[in-house]
Amino acid sequence: ATLIESGVAVKDSGNGTIPAAGFATFDDYITMAEEAGMHIVLDFHGWFKLDPTDSTQRAQFKALWRAVAERYQNRSDELVFELVNEPNTKSYASLNSLQKETIAIIRETNPTRWILFTCGDASQPWILTDGGTATKTMSAADETNVAIVAHVYNPSEFTHQGATDHPQTNVVLTADLLGKLKWELNQLTTYQDATGVPVVVNEFGVCHTVAATSDVTQFLAVETRFFEANNIPWSPWVYCSPSRDKEFSVVKSNGSWYDYIEAGIFPAGGIPAYAGEVLARTQGIIFGMPSARPFKKAVIASMPLTDNCGKAF
Repeated sequence: ATLIESGVAVKDSGNGTIPAAGFATFDDYITMAEEAGMHIVLDFHGWFKLDPTDSTQRAQFKALWRAVAERYQNRSDELVFELVNEPNTKSYASLNSLQKETIAIIRETNPTRWILFTCGDASQPWILTDGGTATKTMSAADETNVAIVAHVYNPSEFTHQGATDHPQTNVVLTADLLGKLKWELNQLTTYQDATGVPVVVNEFGVCHTVAATSDVTQFLAVETRFFEANNIPWSPWVYCSPSRDKEFSVVKSNGSWYDYIEAGIFPAGGIPAYAGEVLARTQGIIFGMPSARPFKKAVIASMPLTDNCGKAF
């Protein structure tokens, strides 16, 4: 597999400027993905501190997406836009309105392109149902070819044990922890059924530096079987992170798979043939992409477009 992690820096001028060289880089990546018959997702991956109540940031956000949409309006349907990754905000209504305004801008030049939007608090599933009208106002009646992103990491005491920023270790997977996971998963279908908006899980996983491998397999199997049963596209975090092997990587830095992760995330029959040939950023590849919705192909490569600090990834 060819592993790609790339970003372009935004000039922090507030006017939505993207360097020409950065655009040229993504022109090439999008072409490569199209030629491989893959979907590719462009997103603002590092804008964690996006403040949707700030008028300057709102203007910059919309200007950036206008520039991206205009640049790529004639690209194939393989190109998908994800508005922002894990905004750490509790200003749900403002975030929702900003995304709806941005979608309207994108639709001026990309009337049918698939767009992924998100919710606050780092895209946690509980926001979909307990966040009041935070995201439910984005209903199927309002938009077409729009899906919502959720990231499934709870219970974090299990999934993040041994990670660099989580001190807990040797957490055994119990029935209670599995119950917390299943509750989290049920929020996805509750929202999907209530609104008609497709849900995409493009981040989930387990830090497996210290967790028992059999527990990792079981936990991932519960997740992926749920996604498949409910027609929810899914992608593990991360495909491969050579500098942090065994934190969340599903593939080792030498290109081989962790067998206990393979057993968890893939149905009987093992790794699909295409999984060894994909073009992917370390955010992951969406293995379980149903043909019915929201996309027609089996694999997505995802790359960050920019962050808002002028810092290249």
